[in-house]
Order: sequence, then C-alpha cells, then structure tokens
Amino acid sequence: MNNKKVDQMIYNGNRMLETALEELNRPKEDVATLSACRGTKLTMDLFISAYLLKNNVDPQSLSSLTERYEKCLILDPEFSKVDIYQLDCLDKDSCDMSRYCLSVEKVNDCLKVAEEVRNKVVMA
Repeated sequence: MNNKKVDQMIYNGNRMLETALEELNRPKEDVATLSACRGTKLTMDLFISAYLLKNNVDPQSLSSLTERYEKCLILDPEFSKVDIYQLDCLDKDSCDMSRYCLSVEKVNDCLKVAEEVRNKVVMA
C-alpha cells in the first residue's frame, strides 16, 4: 500500500468536496449544478479508490464507480450503510444529465452521500 498516494487522494477528495459545497452555498439561481455534481461524483470516486488502495486493491482494475463501491462492500459490509445507488448515476464518465444534476436539491443529496463516503473512508 502506498500511504502517500492514499493520503493525496483523500486530500484531493476533500478539496473537491469543499469546492462542490461552496458551489451549492451560492444563491440558488447562481449555482452551477452540473459542476457541483461532477465534482461530487469525482470526489466519491477518489475516496472509494483511496479506500481500495489502502486495502491493497488496485482501483484501476475496476472499471466503474459501481464496481469499486461493490468491491468496498466485499471488503467491509459496513459500506452498505452508505447507499450510493440512490445517486442515479454510478458511472463516473457517462451520465444521463436529465436524470440528475439539474436541481440543487438532487446535487445536495449527492453531496451528503459523498460526505458519508468520505467519513467511512477516513474512519476506516
């Protein structure tokens, strides 16, 4: 395990999460929801990948956020308390924006899930 790389991934994830939170704290009419959504999803991927790396699993060997999350479930069934399936979009590269991303409320929900993922990874 490369502790420095894991620490860097967690640091980058925290920065991206803060950026998404700042975006969502703007007046509702000024929020760039797509930007906040994309940042939130990338944040989750960073945290989950850091967890896998911390547990000697190469996250790059798993092709999607869903696969990485499901590997986390195998490593630690407690991950089931963090439900990323509610996000509607589980592939970090291709998304149907009409199903999410366009409302501040939906992106806020996603941000809460990202915070849960972070807390799970950091406490592990």
